[in-house]
Amino acid sequence: MAHITQSAYSGFEAPVEDLQTRKVLVLGLPGSGKTSVCRHVAGFYEQSDDIKLHGSKVSYEIREYKGKYFGQSTKTRYTMIDTDNAPAKQVYDFLRFEKKINCAIICISCELFRRELKNELSGMLSLLYLLGISGSNILYVFTHGETYTHEAKFKFVSEFKKTFDIDTEYPRVIYGCFNNLHETNGVYSSLIATDVSKSITELREIISKYSRSINVAANIDKSEYLKKIINS
Repeated sequence: MAHITQSAYSGFEAPVEDLQTRKVLVLGLPGSGKTSVCRHVAGFYEQSDDIKLHGSKVSYEIREYKGKYFGQSTKTRYTMIDTDNAPAKQVYDFLRFEKKINCAIICISCELFRRELKNELSGMLSLLYLLGISGSNILYVFTHGETYTHEAKFKFVSEFKKTFDIDTEYPRVIYGCFNNLHETNGVYSSLIATDVSKSITELREIISKYSRSINVAANIDKSEYLKKIINS
């Protein structure tokens, strides 16, 4: 496969001075695209080996990507917390000193939707609710749906909302293309890069609207239940 460099992402915004920040907690099943979403939104598009230089590993499985600065009239830095399948206890322990989370993303792979998600999503939502992150502060990003038609995508979202009784409309449920271009055949890289760029821009715009932050550290400190989990 051809090595795809940063030039494949032509048309992306250039890094600029920071005026605002957004911090996002990202959850999802293994293989749902959490790490790719984190890297792309934060602004790290290169190969995995290169990106490891930017991701700060804060625990055994959780990694925080402190992003570059993007925007024109409003300049924002996106910091993404990749939970990377860490158990709930470890997530709570890491966040016990986190005073600012703007929103959360749950990544949903179309390929895994019916196979595993139905048994796992309730646990992810419970984790977020205990942290004080709920309702409109949760975004649902469908991934790995590049080969699906619009009709199939609509059916996925309809089934998803009905199954989990989630009363939400666009833009809190979106489809995104977050492929790693260095893993893509060079013949298709330019076409896919266009979709990736569009998805990144769309998701950043949605996240940027979450200007109010949630003090999850305070919520953990007030919960005897969570403190017992952390100290167990």
